[in-house]
Amino acid sequence: MTKQIKNEVEVMKIAEVKRINEKLTKRELASLCAVNYNYYINCTTGLNPPSAKMIESLDRYVRTRTEDVYKKVFNIRKSEGRPHESLNIDPDEYDEITERLSKNGVFAD
Repeated sequence: MTKQIKNEVEVMKIAEVKRINEKLTKRELASLCAVNYNYYINCTTGLNPPSAKMIESLDRYVRTRTEDVYKKVFNIRKSEGRPHESLNIDPDEYDEITERLSKNGVFAD
């Protein structure tokens, strides 16, 4: 095994352990690293070799403090989150509830 491949495997292992400890999904990690989810899965299972871009992103993730990771993941979830349609929450009501929860200190800064 060459040194480059060994380093790639090491970065992927460390990133996976960090992901598990931070309780992120693989999809969230892939999104956070701007990597296609299916490609990420294929790399972790050995079907595809990881690209240099993916390794750089994972290395950056590994060096990022958990608090900062959570803030980024929160923003990803917030942008993807939509209330269930059966609740009939319109956008204004959604914003009002979000503001009320924020004022009550429910969300971390």
